Amino acid sequence: MAELGPGVWYLAVERRGAGMVVVYEDGSKRGFVLDMTGIQRGDNEVEAPAEPGFEPFWFAVPVRRPLMSETEDQQEVGELLPGTWYLAVEKREPGLIVRSQDGHRGFLLDTSGIQRG
Repeated sequence: MAELGPGVWYLAVERRGAGMVVVYEDGSKRGFVLDMTGIQRGDNEVEAPAEPGFEPFWFAVPVRRPLMSETEDQQEVGELLPGTWYLAVEKREPGLIVRSQDGHRGFLLDTSGIQRG
């Protein structure tokens, strides 16, 4: 049994009874929290999804993929690399709005072959 550490952010991905399934901030592990006493919610960490029913999820890309700006001009603002976990925070056709582990956001157009965590 592992303990969650204070001062570390975890992503709550599913409510189960009185507890919550969580994912470590680097996407490496999942766990179950039964005692919810004193948990601080970080409302600014993950924006509410625009599409009803969308659940944020961790994923990795099979090959380098460009990360585009969320603006209409869609300029490349970064890249997603294999071997790194990214958080999909919103579905926006034709792709996903993603957040990297360092907090950068952008639009991933090519979602083919992504591996969900």
